[in-house]
Amino acid sequence: MPEQYEEWYAYNNKDIPDMSEIIQVHIGQAGVQVGEACWELLCHEHGIDRSGNLAAHCAASAGCDSLFAESKSGKYIPRAMFIDLDPMTIDYVRSGPYRKLFNRNLLISGKEDAADSYTRAHNITGREIIDECVEKMRRLVESCNNSHGFLFNFGLGGGTGSGFTLLLSERTSFEYSKKLKLSVTICPSPNIANSVLEPYNFTLGMRNTIEYNDLCVMLDNEAINGVFSEHVEVEEAKYCNLNGLIAHVVSPLVSTRQFNTTLRGKFESVVSNLVYHPRIHFALASYSPLIPAAKTYHQSLSTTQITDFAFDPSSLLISCDARHGVWLNSYLMYRGDVLPKDANSAIEAVKAVRQLQFADFIPNGINCEFDNKEPVCLPEEDLGKSTRSVCNLANNGSFVEVVSRMVKKFDSIYNKRAFVHWFVGEGMESGEFREAREDLAALEIDYKEIIKFAESIPPENKKISRKHPKAQIVCRFLLLTISSHHNNLSLIHISEPTRPLYISYAVFCLKKKKKKK
Repeated sequence: MPEQYEEWYAYNNKDIPDMSEIIQVHIGQAGVQVGEACWELLCHEHGIDRSGNLAAHCAASAGCDSLFAESKSGKYIPRAMFIDLDPMTIDYVRSGPYRKLFNRNLLISGKEDAADSYTRAHNITGREIIDECVEKMRRLVESCNNSHGFLFNFGLGGGTGSGFTLLLSERTSFEYSKKLKLSVTICPSPNIANSVLEPYNFTLGMRNTIEYNDLCVMLDNEAINGVFSEHVEVEEAKYCNLNGLIAHVVSPLVSTRQFNTTLRGKFESVVSNLVYHPRIHFALASYSPLIPAAKTYHQSLSTTQITDFAFDPSSLLISCDARHGVWLNSYLMYRGDVLPKDANSAIEAVKAVRQLQFADFIPNGINCEFDNKEPVCLPEEDLGKSTRSVCNLANNGSFVEVVSRMVKKFDSIYNKRAFVHWFVGEGMESGEFREAREDLAALEIDYKEIIKFAESIPPENKKISRKHPKAQIVCRFLLLTISSHHNNLSLIHISEPTRPLYISYAVFCLKKKKKKK
């Protein structure tokens, strides 16, 4: 291109969106109901009505094509699949208020439900529709110009969410190995259970989240209910309230593609900034602000206030205490009237006041993205609208509490071999229980080693690592590359996720000794 045209071309094409699509897959009753709430919010953000038509007073957003496919008649159709073995859940979507919005060919149901059994969904009823799901997923991907990745919604407590999600991931993992796979996962609650088989389903279904997903945002209904009831001042939160709050977490997660703003992040930047090791990819979520709808017009929260609440341990949407874990890294997704300088000042103030324990071996542990699109609230929901909001996704070591709690429940019933005959009678081998239990035990050890290592670094060594963040990164990854080829010496007894931590710590200890000499 001639030089005199380069400036003109850059100026006139600066607002062209990055055409890459995100495909959302909603599986099981929990995933389907959360998916309905998510698409209701996304349609409201883009000015799309229940029939898929753009409102007369709205213009199509720059990145709308990343979530919606536009038909020849001008109708916007979500790039989404809804799958459940229970036909009643999908029938409600087919006959619900948004029945004209979704592609009916992508609403897939079985003939009978999985009866809250992982093995029934994985080995029996799920096999009847798996070929249809794989074929329709392939057609959905081929209809995209450049499919960027998948976002899965499912629950690990039920049979379809745990068993069929794993079956679908096994069938599609090779074909879409280079696509990003994120998931918003509903975990079993600590004190509320819909089925006695939840510990089995969670333990067996976690294999999917460990092996096949790049990032998992973990939530549970009990924590969401507690946070919503306390801060929105609702006596009894309904499932529509809980699903709506989850939708407010999903919306900024996909807003990296749906709105073409100047300081927006990329879909892959969420993964690259949060996942410090392939196995340590479980994120905790919080959303701020949570204000009642009645206080919308006379309560305005500053950037510092919403950031402080996002790091409050009581605001987490999963039942664990972040004060007992180390903050490996955090990704803040701001929406609305937020300036980068205000966000940086708010982060420094929060770190000073709350004394958050961030992992010192990861410099710049807090990353931000900004979207000037104002957050949207649905007219009928109890959550009040605000001019600014933030969603905090954090990789925190306290997730080990969730794993330990479910492992304890699993051991209590498996030691008595309770309900095992139902799983074995439906085609499952008894050895799969031990393998799944060992996978969770290994994950638990990885998290505990990270917490133990971060707490064992003396304050003087922490100061050294803060002074040399760039040198730390270079040394850590260089030595990690070398150690991967010579793994037969002193590093063989160190687990893979914590190996770079010990290497970086050793590098700075050597630097300190050289300075003394």
